[in-house]
Amino acid sequence: MNNEVTSVYNRWSALAELSPQDLQKIFDQLPVQIKAATDVLTKIGVEDADEILNRTEISDKEHYLESIGAVVAGSAFFGYALFLLSKNINPESADFNGLVGDDFEQKWTEHFEKNECEELIQKIDPLFLLILNKSTELFINRLLALYPNSVDLPYKITERIHQHINWALHQGFVLGTMQ
Repeated sequence: MNNEVTSVYNRWSALAELSPQDLQKIFDQLPVQIKAATDVLTKIGVEDADEILNRTEISDKEHYLESIGAVVAGSAFFGYALFLLSKNINPESADFNGLVGDDFEQKWTEHFEKNECEELIQKIDPLFLLILNKSTELFINRLLALYPNSVDLPYKITERIHQHINWALHQGFVLGTMQ
């Protein structure tokens, strides 16, 4: 890895070690458009997970869905944070005023509805894509910590949930590319 990417990765990893309260403070200062888009991604992830879980019997499904929601939201946030760091913007101390253009919501919604975000993902630096892909494992482990019974679910079910976590990480990065 080159030094720039290593530096970004190290700063991004340090974010992952912050307490949930500190992460929430960072999230709260993000532009309202980014928070709204993260909420949309979380809602989609939870709705899709609910549909997936309807295919199997699961006790305390609501608890699992809450856990999935927290992990999908965190994944989207960390994808966005990686984008910020890749542009040398520290999410802990950045002034987000004016960072997101007035047309962001419309532009992102159009890309999202037309499923054009995949094109934007293909343009991400391969080293950052590698970080995003490998980071999926971190968030899967977080989901396992929040809901240990998920190991008892059929592989096809858990793999689909894991794909949503990976999707949210990438979509978070895409949010940054569109601001």
